[in-house]
Amino acid sequence: MHDFHAEIKLKKRINKSDRYQLVVSDLDGTMLDTGHHIPEENLKAARALREAGIDLTLATGRMDGMARLFVHELEINLPIIACNGAIIRNCETESIIQQHILPEAQCRALIEWLIKMEIDFLAYHADAVFYPDQSISIQYFFDYNARAQAGGIKTIPVYKLESHYKTTGVEFLKIMVRVPDPDRYAALCSFLQTLNQCEAVQSMDYAIDIMAKGVSKGQALRELAEWLKIDMRKIVAIGDHDNDVSMINAAGTGIAMGNATKSVKLISDVETAENSEAGFAKAVYRYMLPGASRI
Repeated sequence: MHDFHAEIKLKKRINKSDRYQLVVSDLDGTMLDTGHHIPEENLKAARALREAGIDLTLATGRMDGMARLFVHELEINLPIIACNGAIIRNCETESIIQQHILPEAQCRALIEWLIKMEIDFLAYHADAVFYPDQSISIQYFFDYNARAQAGGIKTIPVYKLESHYKTTGVEFLKIMVRVPDPDRYAALCSFLQTLNQCEAVQSMDYAIDIMAKGVSKGQALRELAEWLKIDMRKIVAIGDHDNDVSMINAAGTGIAMGNATKSVKLISDVETAENSEAGFAKAVYRYMLPGASRI
């Protein structure tokens, strides 16, 4: 797959009259390094894309509020895909292009089961995150909010789940479950088989994201492309984990990070370096802007 002949085949597909128009990048494990920052090389590559007239946006499992810091740093002005495709939002105007809500009855059943099993999870609303008592995962939002506040970026409202959900019936886009214990992981997978109106995908090690059935980054990319009136064949998608498979399949060209899972590498056209080595930037200069200056 990732040999000389594959690269030649890829380059033959693109010429000056049929150039790339849009690059869609995952965040964690792709655009971000292991410290969850954007390397300077990636920032320069993003600017180079912009100067070449190629648009850039993000497709992340995070809620869009938790990506705003990076949207600002990358100077992205297109809508971004968030919550693994459950929402597409214009971060400049706050307008929602598309969103898919979890079916209420099955969402409630899932939440009640997770609480009973004492499994850590977070519930994502379009504009806030809800967490149960004893949640460890919510610390990521507290840490992000501290960084966002220091950078002058809007913070994310966080609420205790028990004090809001039972009385208000908040509509959720995604439930993120973190379950490193093998037995509980197996129990979760078994329970998810009973939720026929939901879709589950692994987004990180030990993390399962549950959305409404049919929701994925790939479906959201098709929705965004239609909204932007861009041919899917002129879109590049780059990612590292199983939740990126659908968008890499949907895009005209798919690029796997060096640290990507086997399933991502299997369906990608080519492979770049790891996220710890600014693999995004290397992909830009090698496949999208060959010969461009890196200064």
